[in-house]
Amino acid sequence: MNRLGLRMMMGMALVAVLIASLFLFVGANKAAANPDTPVSEATPATPVSEAAPKSGRSSIPSYMQDHIPSPAEVGNGLYSFLFMDIYNARLIAPHGEYDANKPFALSLTYLRSFKGSAIAKESVKQMRGQGFDDTIKSAAWYTLMNDIFPNVHAGDTITGIATADKKTAFFLNGEEIGTINDPEFTDRFFGIWLSSDTSAPQLRSELLATR
Repeated sequence: MNRLGLRMMMGMALVAVLIASLFLFVGANKAAANPDTPVSEATPATPVSEAAPKSGRSSIPSYMQDHIPSPAEVGNGLYSFLFMDIYNARLIAPHGEYDANKPFALSLTYLRSFKGSAIAKESVKQMRGQGFDDTIKSAAWYTLMNDIFPNVHAGDTITGIATADKKTAFFLNGEEIGTINDPEFTDRFFGIWLSSDTSAPQLRSELLATR
């Protein structure tokens, strides 16, 4: 190749680099000028206020106050799995003192999207992992939870309240979505997080403020 041809190729390469740099500059400025550009659904969201509350009764949602006398936070924590943040958890009980025989609430504020059926399935799996081997009841509970639990997205909060008469009332972002009237279910369901046999002992310690 002669010297003239070599110079032409080098000139074309330089032009290409300049054009590419111009596009990168314009793209960066457009992104900076448009902060509302949507992000991926899998990007963890900033937890809603229920998961990062202020102190005092005023930080307790009214639907919890309807079921729990003198409600206050016992503890809270973040649940992660395989380096992924899944949800923030918060435990509320009378005077901030957990007693399984008194009303209490457990809120999960999700940081990622999940199908309601997957939440129901994982709940049964966790119960069985703690030694519950009644397959008939497990199937019945799965059906009930599958009917109640909605698909959730980052920022949604599902709350379970163990009522004074041992029912479990479920809420999505403060709106009641269903109730399961079975004291054994109530014990087994909340045991997923609060039993000494839990698969997440660190989160349990944070919820019960025993860390």
